[in-house]
Amino acid sequence: MFFCEGDSVTLSASQGFENYVWSNGSKDRITTVSTSGKYTVMAFDKDVCVYNYDTVDVVVYPGPKPQILSSNPKYVICYGDTLVLSALLGYPMYSWSNGDTTREIRITKEGLYFLRVVDNNGCVGISDTITIKSIPFIKPIITAKRNFTFCRGDSLILNAPLGFISYLWSNGTTSQTFTTKTGGPFSVIVVDSNGCVGVSDTVNAIELIAKNKLQIMVADGRYEFDSTDLASRNCQKIILYNRDSILPYVLDNPYLLNNILFSIPQNQLPIIIPPLDSIPLNVCFAPFDTSIQRDTLVFEDTCSHQFLPLVSIGKKILVDGDSRCEVPLIGMIYTLGASYKLSAPYPQPSSTITTLTLTVHEPTTLEHSLIPQAILKDIFGNTVPISQIQGESVNLLKDSKVTTIEYLFDTHELVTGVYYAYFYLGSDVRVLPILIQR
Repeated sequence: MFFCEGDSVTLSASQGFENYVWSNGSKDRITTVSTSGKYTVMAFDKDVCVYNYDTVDVVVYPGPKPQILSSNPKYVICYGDTLVLSALLGYPMYSWSNGDTTREIRITKEGLYFLRVVDNNGCVGISDTITIKSIPFIKPIITAKRNFTFCRGDSLILNAPLGFISYLWSNGTTSQTFTTKTGGPFSVIVVDSNGCVGVSDTVNAIELIAKNKLQIMVADGRYEFDSTDLASRNCQKIILYNRDSILPYVLDNPYLLNNILFSIPQNQLPIIIPPLDSIPLNVCFAPFDTSIQRDTLVFEDTCSHQFLPLVSIGKKILVDGDSRCEVPLIGMIYTLGASYKLSAPYPQPSSTITTLTLTVHEPTTLEHSLIPQAILKDIFGNTVPISQIQGESVNLLKDSKVTTIEYLFDTHELVTGVYYAYFYLGSDVRVLPILIQR
């Protein structure tokens, strides 16, 4: 007697006997079994006072366990492609969840897929369900630092988008970005982490039979202004040189990308620089706080634009006075606006621990794990490595509306200057200036 795994069979003895005992312990005339083995029944014939026996062999066939094989092991369909799903050979019947009845199917739509098979014993098996996802169309865009033209003797940097596992440019380069010193058409083929391929449009890099005339006479590729007092204007001269030996360079439309704190006085334009000569350009800076400020000055030239980064900071304004107890105090104005904002009075002696108190208004009390983190930075935004917070939760006072936290900073090695304490609580950042004076 045979049946498939997961099923069962009913065994029954002949009628007319007094009682029955099966080898599986059942004492009914009919018993149900679901495992392989020899099953014996003993029945008592009361007419002749004899026990009768009979044995039957039961065989359970193991059920098939089909597995789905995929042409892409990540179960994705690349845009415009098909995904091949298949099962192992040897089953006389296949039935897929999408209705196909072949051993191998090709699919173009994402979704849930499973397989049902029937083996030679007539037993049925169902595979695990797999999730197939579709990958959108991949179209990498090639970009250049400025544009796709460059002067003879210069170079052009071409970039493909980040995030792909492999790149193949039309010139054989396999990096995400590369530098060319020759013009020509360029394209790139990318492959993502799913194995899907994208091909860019072709771009034309043009090498001009010319050279840029302007040379900006600064060191390190940027110009640093001297620090400038708040509410004042600092104008400095940037020397521009015309490298062309025949034609003059006409500067009539330089511009700043931000044009807020840095400015170009317009009364000096246009500027005409004779061949192989130099002329200064006035650029001004007017800060409104003591943080570092940046902008970029842009010059038009024969082949491409030229860029000059500008950097400067504002100087603090010191103010003094007496407290109500006639104790001399000194403060610092660190930002301008409708009214002056003063830091806490100093000096904060650099030979001692600096104490700062932060008040946080919350609807509920802060848990210890939510106490704001604090760091100390200099005026350039660099974290001061020697400053350490000596216990974040010293003198932590709580009520239902306000949490007051006291921070102790080790500042005994700091030199005289302006520093900033940053407090971080989630996405909220608060900054408090500190003036250290020896």
